Amino acid sequence: METLYWPEGVSKPEFMTREYGKTTGERSSRVRDAHSFELWTSHFADHCVLSFQSRDDLIRGSNHIFAHLRKFGLCMHVGRGDKASKTEAIYFPPPRTAYEAPDTSRFYVDGTSFIDFCEKFKYLGSILHYSLTSDPDVDKRIASATAAFGALKNIFNSKYLSEELKGEVCKALVLPTLIYGCEAWSLREDLFKRLRSFHNRCARSMCRVNPHHTFRHHITTSSLFRRLNLLDIGSYYHNRLLRWAGHVARMPMSRAPRQFLTSWVAHSRPVGCPQMTWGRTLKKALASKGISKESKEWTAIAKVRPKWRQQTHSKPKPPDA
Repeated sequence: METLYWPEGVSKPEFMTREYGKTTGERSSRVRDAHSFELWTSHFADHCVLSFQSRDDLIRGSNHIFAHLRKFGLCMHVGRGDKASKTEAIYFPPPRTAYEAPDTSRFYVDGTSFIDFCEKFKYLGSILHYSLTSDPDVDKRIASATAAFGALKNIFNSKYLSEELKGEVCKALVLPTLIYGCEAWSLREDLFKRLRSFHNRCARSMCRVNPHHTFRHHITTSSLFRRLNLLDIGSYYHNRLLRWAGHVARMPMSRAPRQFLTSWVAHSRPVGCPQMTWGRTLKKALASKGISKESKEWTAIAKVRPKWRQQTHSKPKPPDA
């Protein structure tokens, strides 16, 4: 891929960024302190993701890359005959545009091989959906965490094991499954409520408390967390999100993740309120820790790693005496 020359006539995706820009994007016409950068491919191990701006560019670029890889004895995994293709294409429609509106039928590479479009794609354990929302990924995480919790029911339902031990098992096996990949979520309130409901149900189950006990004896969820030595789900989620944001903030501006932290596209925004974005999610996490939402202020704190960890890392409260 390092020797690949971009095909002529195919435009590259272009983005704008500035060091202390807004995480929620800037005006499309802003040029002060801003510079452009291109990112048309992303590599991880033997995976490769490429971005194109139209179907015609996608077809031309795919054929060009197929021929280029074949020079090195490499074969792109495309479909042939009845054999499905592992290489897939996904289309991200503009706001208020149906996914089915454009042509998303299969296209052919090298004359006989083909690549199909998909509505969602699993990449490194996370679900990438054409709507660019986190709903499918949250659904998958809750389903996987439910299965993990159910597989350990003999431990969590046991009356012979201490509640703190159950909490440690939950933190080691269930919570990592639940919030895997959460650093990239654009989390709306309804999705956050679903995560919180699942976490609260797990806490009641580990403490052998049912909804009737909760109502009759006025048992609060926070008291159950103290017994289990656990935090609420928001604390775990914000800890992970801010820890990752701190890593990105400490990167130099030459790195792609740091550029995307304050990037925007130089096109006018559509009319209406935008859907939930990662930048707005980050601002909520910063507000929950009492940290300024201004990019220049919170990134300055993040560059001092011990100070950033001290301000963003929550610890469980001790159980009641």
